[in-house]
Amino acid sequence: MSHKLIFLADNGSLHPITSFPNQPYQCLVIERNAPDEAEGFFSQLMNQAINVQGKVDRDHAFSDLNTLLEKIVPDNLKKDSFYSYWLCDMAKICESFCQMLKSESLKFTLSSQRGCRRFHVDYVKFRLLVTYAGEGTEWISDKGANRKAFLDGAPNEEIILDSSEVNHMKKWDIALFRGGPKGLLHRTPDLALNNKSVLMRLDII
Repeated sequence: MSHKLIFLADNGSLHPITSFPNQPYQCLVIERNAPDEAEGFFSQLMNQAINVQGKVDRDHAFSDLNTLLEKIVPDNLKKDSFYSYWLCDMAKICESFCQMLKSESLKFTLSSQRGCRRFHVDYVKFRLLVTYAGEGTEWISDKGANRKAFLDGAPNEEIILDSSEVNHMKKWDIALFRGGPKGLLHRTPDLALNNKSVLMRLDII
């Protein structure tokens, strides 16, 4: 299986998400630039402990997200125009992921703490991640990894055959990947283990 497919976001188009299941790739990365206002907004938001999970429906994703975050986001940040921009961004991605899954809803998670140091695969069919603040997820191509060492429970040092094949997802990049036995090997980078992030995860409900 080919390893990755990278798109540059063009005028906000997320159409590659909906076609991903038909592509022979483990990973799709849509590269995006973080808006100028993002750093200041998220530096304040990360003062909060964030751990939000819930169902988001495709037909009213924005209002569902607004409800889920109602008690987490401080009032002063809700009044910031960037808050609505961020909700719109997450809602659009949720809608595209639902369309890809041919599902009316999905499982939404937003967190500031991460803890998966070892390279691993997720035992779900598909997963979508966006790191809005902090360090993005690391992943490694099969070409650079020892999958047998991974299956045997070996540490990262034995799983990595070629460190040049270790990739880093950037802030605001949309990463969609396959799980299961042949899924993408990925992990939380060391910097993110000891520092807060704002990570959105979307899963099949």
